[in-house]
Amino acid sequence: MRSSQMMKVCHCCLMLQDNEDQKGIEQLVMAVIVTKKGTSIDSPKDIGIIIKGEKVVTSLEGVPRACYVLLGLTYALNLHYPRHLKYTLYYFLQCMLHFILRSNSH
Repeated sequence: MRSSQMMKVCHCCLMLQDNEDQKGIEQLVMAVIVTKKGTSIDSPKDIGIIIKGEKVVTSLEGVPRACYVLLGLTYALNLHYPRHLKYTLYYFLQCMLHFILRSNSH
């Protein structure tokens, strides 16, 4: 896949152009995919989750929600973290726990 088609935002978040071919996603083990509408990043066409090369969730409301859904699916489906995402998913978990504990204390 050409770098113009898929831009890596972080270890598990990729941004695709609206009109680009999405053939490279079948090679992904686990990722959040943001499909851009034209040149605008502010209002993406779609935000979804890829697990083992298949879109398992689409039409999510934002990247933070997609990251939390990815983490939840990882636990619910008893998936092993890909080695390159180990600390990224651990960070998501720590952030989520921090916000849950903070919201419960108020």
